[in-house]
Amino acid sequence: MINKLLAVMVALLAVACVPITPEPSTLVSPAPAPANSMAPCFDTDALSFRPGQRADDPVSDSIPGYVDIVAFDSVLDDEILTVTLYLRELPEIIPTEREGVEAGNVEYSWHIDIAVDPNQRRFDYVLDLKHVAKGSAGPVDRPFSAVFSSGVWEYEEDDGDDLFTFTLLPHLHARHEVQFETNAIVIEGEIPGIRPDSRLRVLTWDTLSGSDQVSCPPEPASVPISEDQARFLDMAVSECDERDYLALLPGQSADDLASEFLPEYIDIVGVETSLDGEQLAATFHLRGLPQELEYNRVGVENLRFEYMWTVQIDLDGDLGSGTDDYHLGSHYAAERVTADSPSSFRPFGVGFMTDVWKYSPVGDSGVMEMTPSPGALARMRFSVEENSLTLAGRVPGINANSLLLLSTYDILLGQDGVSCPPK
Repeated sequence: MINKLLAVMVALLAVACVPITPEPSTLVSPAPAPANSMAPCFDTDALSFRPGQRADDPVSDSIPGYVDIVAFDSVLDDEILTVTLYLRELPEIIPTEREGVEAGNVEYSWHIDIAVDPNQRRFDYVLDLKHVAKGSAGPVDRPFSAVFSSGVWEYEEDDGDDLFTFTLLPHLHARHEVQFETNAIVIEGEIPGIRPDSRLRVLTWDTLSGSDQVSCPPEPASVPISEDQARFLDMAVSECDERDYLALLPGQSADDLASEFLPEYIDIVGVETSLDGEQLAATFHLRGLPQELEYNRVGVENLRFEYMWTVQIDLDGDLGSGTDDYHLGSHYAAERVTADSPSSFRPFGVGFMTDVWKYSPVGDSGVMEMTPSPGALARMRFSVEENSLTLAGRVPGINANSLLLLSTYDILLGQDGVSCPPK
């Protein structure tokens, strides 16, 4: 299974993100796009995503409907980014200049952060729709569709501080539209240098009543193992040999011996899995996770997957068939435009692509291709303190008897899995 995975990795990049072209003359809500390939959550609870993706968000009755995100869509056409925010409700009239909001402060905002280079944690631009209080006597009720202004802003970092300021870029195209019939706000803007793998984050707020973001989905709860599943696992283990790795059932865990011959970040010392409906989660316990990782090393070709943490899924649990059905994984693809491109050390996790992919045969050739699984909402979390990395996502058709194969990979330094027990 491992060799098959490595053989198809380069082809995945070509289908990971496909831009959708919006209607040029009007602002339109884009058609829903698959919500796979979500970027990591890093150390916040806000989900990052890429242009062309869609996701849902739970409803909250603790904040006003006009800042309560229930879904978003996004489209990229060259350097024009269009984001549609679907909200719980949109009022036709909204109060402005309320008591408690000082002049010059942002009273309301619908806000998209953009990191042009997904390998960096800081953001470069903001595309937003907002109202800035002017300090006049209020409150003043105004039409929702007429009170806000849209624009593209550039982040500027203050030297010596972890603070940021924003500079308006008035020469860049920006516009918006309010669609009351669908409770949607469409925001469009020109973002210099944006690309299909850029990283986006959505935030909304009412300075007096609360804020919202597209939250990272919760990890599935652990499910107890039945006696039938335990017997099924015994059968699976009996087919395991010293050349392969141990297959697990959803909900099971296993330990593995540390190896001094592997880098700590791919050296598995234990794994845990859980299943809630079709939501699979798998946690890798590693010998260590570094604060920083070396990216784009010499010897790694451009667009080759340099690092991987993966779960291969066999839905029917038949190891003898030799065919997996899905692949849940987090990968980093090297960016080496020329042979002498330098490597760089950056925080662990930046630029990782997390996906659920479906295996499909290509005619009678015996070759398997991998395509994104729509609606998977795959995500990755990691903890340097706990030396753990967790993958989660929806796998269509997965069940209690499906088999999972967890593995790690460094293209230069080796790979690891949960070793089969000695016979």
